[in-house]
Amino acid sequence: MKTIRIDQDVYNYLISKAAQAGESPSLTLRRELHMPQPTEIIEVDDDTYKYLLSKMANIGESASDILRRELNLHGAPHHDPAGVIVFHISAGTGNQPWNMPENAIVATVGNILRIVNDDTVAHRLHTSGIPFPHPSTDILPGQSADFVLEAPFDPGAGQPLYDHNAGAVAQFWITVRPSP
Repeated sequence: MKTIRIDQDVYNYLISKAAQAGESPSLTLRRELHMPQPTEIIEVDDDTYKYLLSKMANIGESASDILRRELNLHGAPHHDPAGVIVFHISAGTGNQPWNMPENAIVATVGNILRIVNDDTVAHRLHTSGIPFPHPSTDILPGQSADFVLEAPFDPGAGQPLYDHNAGAVAQFWITVRPSP
């Protein structure tokens, strides 16, 4: 672990982007930079592995999320217990893609997708009704909008999702799995 000195405005920005009260600025920075959490590989016996699988709450849930829940840890899971998945449109995105296939959002039908506009221009996701109805209004800079994921969606099949205002070059990558 290293210590860095940052200006007060950068610190205030990180604090304002915390996913939950008390989240460390370090975790917030990692998320804002779209960096995966550091991981370790451990060996577990077959019984422990089967136990972890039996405690899976959502298809594709990570071992870390299961362990956080089972061990009563209060670390930041990929999404909160209510199923809200937060996605930030980065400052400077403009007419560019919102994210890339390698860092696509993975969600489940019934989750809530919260899109936060950290850019300086308005954005609106264009959908053909899947995985949720096409929004009728823009997300203004500094604002957010919530969308209930109503149907499975595979970004490789059919109509891609993209910024309604910028056109098809500004794609948004999300996979929505059926609910269990």
